[in-house]
Amino acid sequence: MTIAEMIKKTRLDNNMTQEEYGNKFGVTRQTVSSWENEKSMPDLQMLITICNTYKISLDLLLNDDYRYVNKIDVMQKAGRILKRILPALCVLVCVYLTVFGVWKMNEKRENANFASRVMDLGFILQDGCYIMQDKDILYELPNQKLPFMRFEFYAQNIQAVYRAEDYNCRIYLNMRNEKYIFSIDHGIDTGIEGSISSDGIIEYEQLSDDDAVLLDECGENVEDILHKMINYYNAAYDL
Repeated sequence: MTIAEMIKKTRLDNNMTQEEYGNKFGVTRQTVSSWENEKSMPDLQMLITICNTYKISLDLLLNDDYRYVNKIDVMQKAGRILKRILPALCVLVCVYLTVFGVWKMNEKRENANFASRVMDLGFILQDGCYIMQDKDILYELPNQKLPFMRFEFYAQNIQAVYRAEDYNCRIYLNMRNEKYIFSIDHGIDTGIEGSISSDGIIEYEQLSDDDAVLLDECGENVEDILHKMINYYNAAYDL
């Protein structure tokens, strides 16, 4: 006899509705119906109570209903596994909370320090970025926010817009492999790329005719802007 059959038999033998049976053992009618239809099973303590109430041998019942025994076995195994992994999970949670706490303090400090350094240079926050106008040159720095669970900013860069008589240039600069990398956009299909060493030596990559003309006419101004961008970059990112 299965557990479901035993529950239904004891209920019917005692002329009880499912609701009355449920009230007797402190559960709902739906729970009793679920037991009888094998959609769920009572826990072990409830099963012991039912067996004791109706003088049914629990051992014989469990011998007949192997599925319940298997369920208990699975739960016991799950309990043993949980006991093993729970300490490790607790350690991982503690480590995560510690790292998150350190990052949160670092985030607040780094964001504030970046904003302070940039404003000390003379930049003002406008439309989501920091800008500074120096005669006909506009310098731009991003409004940096430390990414989640990282301890350095993603995009460390600076830009400048230079408007000469015959040219309108946008200059980008960042650092890569201990070198400053720059690009100068001065037309729809034209641009200059190059690098600057740590001692300030500027190296241009292959130049087109238009690139050469630009550098011939205002190369000194461009190089002066690049060196100023390096100074602002180093100060802003505390290098």
